[in-house]
Amino acid sequence: MCRGSPHHKLYRDAAPFNVRYLNAAATRALSRFRCAGAQRDGMNMRMGKIRRTEKSKITGIRVPRLVCSFSAASAVCLLLIAWPAQAQTISLFAGNGNTTSSGDGGSATAAAINEPSGLAIDPAGDVYISDTNGWRVRRVNPAGIISTVAGNGTYGATGDGGQAINASFSDVFGIALDGAGNLYVADASNRRVRKVTAAGIVTTIAGTGVQGNTGDGGLATNATLNRPIAVALDAAGNLYICDSSNHNVRRVNLTTGLITTYAGNGVPAFAGDGGLATAASLMFPLAVATDKSGNLYVADAGNNCIRRVSSAGVIATVAGNGNLSGFAGDGAAATAALINLPSGVAVDGAGSLFIADSGNNRLRKVDATSGIISTMAGGDGNGSSGDGGPATNSLLDYPWGIAIDSTGALYIADRMNNRIRKISGAAVPPPPPPLPPAPAPSSTPTVTSFTPAAATGTAQTYSLQIGEASGWQDIDVVNVLINRSLDGRQACYLAYSQTNMLYLVNDNGDGLLPGMPLNGSGTLANSQCVVTGAGSSAVGSGNTLTLTLNISFTSALAGDRVVYAAARTLTLNSGWQTMGVLSVPPWPSNFPNGIGTTPSSGSAASATFAFTFGDANTAANLQTAWALFNTALDGRSACYIAYYRPGNQVLLYPDNGDPSKAASMVLAGANTLSNSQCTISAQGSSVAANVSQLTVNLNITFKPAFAGPKAVWMAVQTMGGAQTSQWRPLGAWVVPSN
Repeated sequence: MCRGSPHHKLYRDAAPFNVRYLNAAATRALSRFRCAGAQRDGMNMRMGKIRRTEKSKITGIRVPRLVCSFSAASAVCLLLIAWPAQAQTISLFAGNGNTTSSGDGGSATAAAINEPSGLAIDPAGDVYISDTNGWRVRRVNPAGIISTVAGNGTYGATGDGGQAINASFSDVFGIALDGAGNLYVADASNRRVRKVTAAGIVTTIAGTGVQGNTGDGGLATNATLNRPIAVALDAAGNLYICDSSNHNVRRVNLTTGLITTYAGNGVPAFAGDGGLATAASLMFPLAVATDKSGNLYVADAGNNCIRRVSSAGVIATVAGNGNLSGFAGDGAAATAALINLPSGVAVDGAGSLFIADSGNNRLRKVDATSGIISTMAGGDGNGSSGDGGPATNSLLDYPWGIAIDSTGALYIADRMNNRIRKISGAAVPPPPPPLPPAPAPSSTPTVTSFTPAAATGTAQTYSLQIGEASGWQDIDVVNVLINRSLDGRQACYLAYSQTNMLYLVNDNGDGLLPGMPLNGSGTLANSQCVVTGAGSSAVGSGNTLTLTLNISFTSALAGDRVVYAAARTLTLNSGWQTMGVLSVPPWPSNFPNGIGTTPSSGSAASATFAFTFGDANTAANLQTAWALFNTALDGRSACYIAYYRPGNQVLLYPDNGDPSKAASMVLAGANTLSNSQCTISAQGSSVAANVSQLTVNLNITFKPAFAGPKAVWMAVQTMGGAQTSQWRPLGAWVVPSN
């Protein structure tokens, strides 16, 4: 351990570089670095001393300087000439500099954040902050008000299955968000990755809590991790975990829940460029990020470089030279530059790379086109100054996490300053967060029918049939859930047991109310619905169980709802299936809005659907209307359609749901659009409008591979994107298998 650092306290939670975590192989691998003086890396190690002249006192100009970096085997000196950089303005976004965790409900700039390290931003502009030593995740809304969304401030590992704000975490580092608002948290000292749903429920999705490096090929919840410190998502539905003290990156398929090693062979060293990433060596990776092309970027901190893993699995170094720590190279190729303990990485919409060069107290950028590296913020030494002026004249203190919002503003977790700093207009906006993957395909037993698939009103009798190949008697539990999303809270959530008992889940979604036998005279009630025993029944015959439910809905359930169903035996579970939609008055009256589809339900391989959209002012104000057929609100592997009124064009999104790659046709003639799920024919399609409504009639044929029950969601946008409605579930359709 190097002595003399004013920041020696970081060793407690700085995890990867604490000598307590290093095995003999790691210690030998790190021995090539020389401790020199008090050069600060924030992690209780001194990985090379940089000798340099002082910055010129003339504002905005840097004098030529000689920069040297030393290792156990060699020394490198570079003469750097002044490299002008465009300087955006830096400002304080959150944190008052105090090392506590307080201030919820007030201005983020007046709140205390304790060594923040991770950042994530949702499409609404909410900024999520990992309050690392406060053992929380905080959120700053667009109005600048801060609140806690996960963690009760107590160091621990409790609370799975309940509200995240009541759970305990330890050393919260990297965080990531998907397009549905699910939050993924690297709970480092608990050796787990946890998920907080948009409804606020926390669960563990990777790691058992036991230190190790096992479980590849199996469920991630059965795998062991060692100091998971960062997470990232890709558009294909994979979660990447920086398993730092295992010197690798793991990947979890969020559809199947299976975990594999994606990069790193577990040996702490620098090796493998040009070959498969799984055969390469990393050393204490601290951050990961993905780009729109499927490349993964790894902040390989112990090797003082950024590595890139292509979508084909090949690894290369894209910044830093992988051997020496230090600061050098601005204005030249990033691969020839010196970097010191990079702890954060992000990619913007143009492919430019942003690096938290933590040991150098700088934020650096690698231009996507030229590959040239430059400093965007920070300078010689550590400090907290420069807000309101050029970012290149500011001082940072061990920057860590980086995030980019939809305006191109860049946010920095200025960790040892206990602040979040913001640089406006510093980047190209990245793509929106990816939607979570659709649920895994059902296994037996299976909900084979559900009627009515589309219903309106305050009361309804539902009938569903569940098939089981071994006989209906093997069906153990059937669930029906009616809510806006797959959330058991404030829902009409029912459970049928093979004992002929029916149960209703309470308003909190965490317990069963006293049950009642079917075919009786009793009732079950919560705040959303009342189920009457009279008119409800369960009848088994052969391989089929028919369940009938007589339900009345309260005004608390008003609006558009999705009806989900699931069934299980003692060993097999169908998983949730999207079976229908329900509209309970009073209905939303805001415009613009999707109004409905005709037919609203049915089963056929092809049909002409009439999608009706409205605007209280005039239908001529409508610009783009959308319809989406899928099992969940997911544009991937879906029949996902848009109608652009000014051009009379229909667009069909590809299998990956990428709007930029949608195919289009004018709604005239005999043209067709097709993806793996459906085909749209211009012949038989048309558009009609009156004063306040637009109806788009589309002739759609579904592919056999798209078989099964689907919900139909609709949304609409006015001219210039001035107003956009919410997605509304307004129909249900069953695609036959042949």
